[in-house]
Amino acid sequence: MSESTELDKTRRYLRPVQATIISDDPNGVHLAVYEWLPMFDAWATGPGICGESMKQGTLPDGTAVTCARCLEWQPKYERMLAPGYRPEDDDPDVLRRRVEAAEKLNEAHLKVEHRLAMEAQTAEAAIARVRDVLEELKAQGATGMQFYSRVLDALEEPKRRTR
Repeated sequence: MSESTELDKTRRYLRPVQATIISDDPNGVHLAVYEWLPMFDAWATGPGICGESMKQGTLPDGTAVTCARCLEWQPKYERMLAPGYRPEDDDPDVLRRRVEAAEKLNEAHLKVEHRLAMEAQTAEAAIARVRDVLEELKAQGATGMQFYSRVLDALEEPKRRTR
């Protein structure tokens, strides 16, 4: 089975290609997009990603690319040809809006976190006050109703302080 029959015909790939004789570097190895063309029932390569004309067909995988411009463009093309790529991932306006939304979400999270921390402090103060009252009542040998009344007062005290 040849390499081209193993490739997914719905995707495009970067492959090493040979320049034409009209190239600035006819012996250079470039990168081109390799894709299935259903109208010809065949795989084909386009121009080099540097913009130069290329011979049709690919060189063996692993052939070292010598064109500096193709190597500069390679990361962007690899990202764009990857499964799941979305063009808006490279759109500065879309990215800016995503950052703004993330900043707003983070700001809201910090407000909630601060509010919860304040509520936790209030709860911790109430627990400490109830603990103190329970110790006092225990030491005094308080009766059931006195006990209940004092505990309720201790729970209400932090609420009165925060109002």
